[in-house]
Amino acid sequence: MKWRIIASTNNNDSLPLYWNPLPPNGVKYMLGTGTTYYNWDQKAMLEVYDDFCVPIFGPLDDKLNRFRCHFLNVNLTSYLISLDESPFPPCCVFGEQVFHPPEPDFLKNMVYNSTGQIMGQPVNWWVLDSDPNDPAEPFGYGFYQKSSSYGEIPAAFWFRTVNGFSIQYFYKFEEKQPDPAVWRLPSICVNAPSCGYL
Repeated sequence: MKWRIIASTNNNDSLPLYWNPLPPNGVKYMLGTGTTYYNWDQKAMLEVYDDFCVPIFGPLDDKLNRFRCHFLNVNLTSYLISLDESPFPPCCVFGEQVFHPPEPDFLKNMVYNSTGQIMGQPVNWWVLDSDPNDPAEPFGYGFYQKSSSYGEIPAAFWFRTVNGFSIQYFYKFEEKQPDPAVWRLPSICVNAPSCGYL
């Protein structure tokens, strides 16, 4: 599945988060693209950030976020792989023991919020905003009302960052297994150190 990401300093008060097509005037933002591969049978996921890494390491305009990266989740471990110069080792362990991609039925833990539109298509929005002490909340997902043999088709994912919010708009959703090479752990990740982030 392909996506485009908008990372912004906008501290949005309305949920769900949706910008059409960009954040409000006067708000700083970055645009990027990427790809997500997913296989729940193997509890594996790979996120490829083409332009900048997921903006969770510092304020939006901080160089901490200005490197391309991959997040590889395999064997209940999340690896951060830096493709450019970054504050982290070339590969490091972002988290382990409990790290796996979202379960196929993860919406059971979320609350239906509203119905909206993306590119003229009806979307159902689901939000998790249950713990005011959790810095990762609120976040939410949008799913197109039209479905496939897989189920609902993902439309968007929005989440809190250090000084704002980001949203990924999904497209080219494909119901096929990725090439097994996608899940192969790179040699630089063998015995990788901790990222020291969590």
